[in-house]
Amino acid sequence: MISNETALAMFVFALVAIGAMSLSFGLISGRQPSANLRIPGRRSGSARAYDIWRNLAVRYEQRVKSDKPAVRRLQETLINAGFERLRGFVIFRALQVLATLVGGFAGLAVAGSLGANWLASFLAGASLGFLFPHVVLKRLRRHRQLEIMRELPAVLDLLTVSLEAGLSIADALKTVGIHVQRQGHVLGLELSIAASEMVAGLRLEDCLRNLGERTGVDDLRSVASLLIQSEKIGGSLGPALRASAEQMVTNRRLKAEEAAQKSTIKMLVPLVLFTLPSMIIIILGPAIIQITRVLAG
Repeated sequence: MISNETALAMFVFALVAIGAMSLSFGLISGRQPSANLRIPGRRSGSARAYDIWRNLAVRYEQRVKSDKPAVRRLQETLINAGFERLRGFVIFRALQVLATLVGGFAGLAVAGSLGANWLASFLAGASLGFLFPHVVLKRLRRHRQLEIMRELPAVLDLLTVSLEAGLSIADALKTVGIHVQRQGHVLGLELSIAASEMVAGLRLEDCLRNLGERTGVDDLRSVASLLIQSEKIGGSLGPALRASAEQMVTNRRLKAEEAAQKSTIKMLVPLVLFTLPSMIIIILGPAIIQITRVLAG
């Protein structure tokens, strides 16, 4: 049986270790070397550390078989959550290992304080620590996708106005992306990436398909498919975007009405379980007390 002092020391050591590694990851990933300020023959410590970190990440990703379904799903989730495919995958695995260790040591601390089985507590804590990064990552992906869905109708209106003003699709994506990104919206960065891909030489079809795959939003994928079809048949992109924006606004209004109608049914559960019993107790409580006293007397 592990004593309380030993379990507490192990738990504190794990917390210090994860804090130090998180700080190092933040410093290395946050301070990337600038290509414009690079001096031949002289490199800063942060630049060398970043190169070492990236080489290790590349080697680790090369060892991982990306054709596995679990690895492919994890990479898609990371991309949809807004993380870089290479760095995000490696950091996620490192954080998963650290969370597993911290969860295991936390289980040992709980077992030492409660006197439970230390092996079962360690395995339970390690399992929770292993699953915790997955839960956080899925919540981040869902939150980002909801933000993109909220921003999409307004962005489509801006794209429609830009196209009708005479801009090309690449210039419209770049202009709207920069404008929306300055306002702190998520979709602005994705549009800027799509515009950069078009400037780099990719076709409009590939850029729009990559945009839908990066975000993972079904509405954005449908808009991309519509634009690809319009571009293939030689139609105008402005009316297609305007129709898509109007359809999305209509769908959002219908979903809001559906949610409002479902709210009355959902309110029945707390009403029956909590409100109705309390009202019965308040109304019938004094009468029941008096009847009990009369029968007892």
